[in-house]
Amino acid sequence: MSDLGVIDRANIFINSKDRSETDDTFYNFNVKLNSNIDCLNCQADEELYMYPSRISLINDFYNIGTQNNTFTLGFTGIDLTTITIPEGYYGAYNFIDALTTAMNNGISIIFATTGFDPNTITFSMTYNPDNNEYSLVIESTDTLDLTTNTPYMVFGDNSPANMMGLNNSSTTNYIATSPAFCGVNSTKPVNFIYQPEINLKCNILRGNYENTNTAVEPTQTLMLINQNAPKNGTIVFENPNKLYRTLVASNFGSIGFQFVDNDGRDVLFQSNTLICLTFEKIKKQGKENEELATLKKIQQTQELGLLQKYMEQQRKTDYEKIKLADYKKTRKPDIKYY
Repeated sequence: MSDLGVIDRANIFINSKDRSETDDTFYNFNVKLNSNIDCLNCQADEELYMYPSRISLINDFYNIGTQNNTFTLGFTGIDLTTITIPEGYYGAYNFIDALTTAMNNGISIIFATTGFDPNTITFSMTYNPDNNEYSLVIESTDTLDLTTNTPYMVFGDNSPANMMGLNNSSTTNYIATSPAFCGVNSTKPVNFIYQPEINLKCNILRGNYENTNTAVEPTQTLMLINQNAPKNGTIVFENPNKLYRTLVASNFGSIGFQFVDNDGRDVLFQSNTLICLTFEKIKKQGKENEELATLKKIQQTQELGLLQKYMEQQRKTDYEKIKLADYKKTRKPDIKYY
């Protein structure tokens, strides 16, 4: 990206811990700016652009949070309840403990007033690392008939279904092999990563393409980070080539940031994020400058056409010279008779 036309530049360093007192998260916050920063104050003939220079954050975000930690457990003909998994970062094995506790609590709620002893109806699960799948089982040692009162789970659009190897936006029925035993297996490999890419949104952007003037809604994407750091490792984005350089809205006193995944769900960071934004002030192009730029482009096009025509003629001339030289080498000498 050329520095042509830049008349002022400023780097603004932001730490999410300095967010507004009304914000309580590291992934959705506002930061007030010093109104005396000259670069941020534009005259009528000036424009302000911004791009992220460097961002540093820790890969400590939860993969189960309030946006995806619930689903419904029910027993046909009896009742249903909401199952809630505590927020946190889960892998294949500690998820078993959390889900087993949540499911058995839910079973106790469903059967508390039915005449069945909740302690005789239990949930358990096992993990097979060879195929990365779960087996979920519900058993009854009471007179409850699981072939009639079959358990089922209902998952919404955002739920922990993928972490069980099941599908969001669907109902999964347990298969009863006897009145006392039923189960269900993962239909696909379990997946505990739901944010392979992190989108940083910012509310002061005017457009996601350079030289646009169309106002946009807040939470436009400022940049996208490919998340490939190990757990609790540091994710660093450095931007020497001015990627994501964008026109900025005028007259702002604070900046709002939001980290979301590809589905628009919050990426639940648990620690500070460090952001360096570079602001560049440039002079607006007037009508005269635009006309000169257009004439220059036409001239360049004409010059390119003449150059191509010259090169074609030159190649043709060179070819004829080579052809004549080859002929002189191979032709037989003239025979003279005396």
